[in-house]
Parts: sequence; C-alpha cells; structure tokens
Amino acid sequence: MTEPMKRLCVPCSPVVRLRGPDDLVRFVRQHERSSPRGGGPSVFVCGLAPSRDVTGAFTQLRSFGHGGIGARQLVSCAASLHTTRIALAWTVPPGATSPSALEIDAAVALGRELLDCGVALVDSVIVSGHRWWSCRDHVMSTCEKV
Repeated sequence: MTEPMKRLCVPCSPVVRLRGPDDLVRFVRQHERSSPRGGGPSVFVCGLAPSRDVTGAFTQLRSFGHGGIGARQLVSCAASLHTTRIALAWTVPPGATSPSALEIDAAVALGRELLDCGVALVDSVIVSGHRWWSCRDHVMSTCEKV
C-alpha cells in the first residue's frame, strides 16, 4: 500500500521562488533534512504561481518512476494547492545513474497527460546525493552542498 500524500509546511515569508531546477533541488534538500522520516526515496509535488512562487507542496515516500504516480493524483494535488502549474522532484539513493531515455519519455508523457487535464508540468527533477537531473532541460548537474 502506498503512503498518502503529505502536505508540507511552506512558509509565506520569505517567499520560496523556483527560477529553475537548482532552486527545486535546494527546496527538496531543505525539506528532506527537516523530515522526521529520515528521507527515503520520495516524490515532491510543488505548486507554482505564475510568478514561480511556491503555493504549497506535497510529499510521499515512493520509489522513482513516473508510472507509479498518475495524472489524476497530480491534478488533485494541483487543485489543493490552488494552481495549474506543478514541478515534481524525485529523491533516489546516492549513486544512482542518470535517467534513461524511457524515464525521460515517461516524464514527457506525464506532462502531456497533465496538460490535457489543464495542469502544466514545469519540470521533473531526479535528485541523487549531490547530483540531479532535469527532465525539462535534459541536463545533469552537480550542486553545491546546501
């Protein structure tokens, strides 16, 4: 049985703004460190205002894979966060390899399905230790310790 989505406390001040995937990674790492669950593999769903300010977020313990989370669940999260734009971040164990072409294709397919439902998937980022990959940008980066 999959754990239900848990709403995260996102402060109104200072405003959390996601200008790019590195900001999303920083946001996820801050919430992972403060999580009492110890930070196993998780998915984070961030609602975004047109200004790219975070309107709220949900998290759920789950293994990486777009097949395990459906558009209907993400549309419901977006509605709860009063937005039509979301960003996903997946945390995986350190040392993971870069996403395969199939995993990137799955992110693209999920984005299309969400768009058909009126929700834009701004990005889907995989975070592994100090490395992360953006499916939107098809980039790999090593981030500084935050």
